[in-house]
Amino acid sequence: MDNLSDDGFKNMISKDEFGRRVYRAMIAKGWRQSELARQSRLTRDSISQYVRGKSFPTRYSLDCLARALEVPAHELIPDPQLPASAQADGTFEYRLLPDTNTAFVKLSMKLPAASALKIAQIVADANCREKP
Repeated sequence: MDNLSDDGFKNMISKDEFGRRVYRAMIAKGWRQSELARQSRLTRDSISQYVRGKSFPTRYSLDCLARALEVPAHELIPDPQLPASAQADGTFEYRLLPDTNTAFVKLSMKLPAASALKIAQIVADANCREKP
């Protein structure tokens, strides 16, 4: 299986940052690395490599980690479909809500005023459509 770094993820997030995200999610559940290994059905050595920022997981391993930690995979490694500028110059996060045609969006970055106004208009329009 290909490691995610081979698919271009290394340009979106560092191994160290991935490791910090895994570690934070693991600690939030009150787990040690051995428990995350059991819950994810991955080896203890693999978990250690990820947490120490030494390697990226395979796609399969990322899915196993996300399931065990009960977090969307894109919270561990950002979605490669997002523009690189959204990840390099600020933060852009989204989470698709299950069984709906909606998403939770969080944006924090420096933008030209015209772009910010367009986003504000999109949000205002969406809010008007959502309310009865």
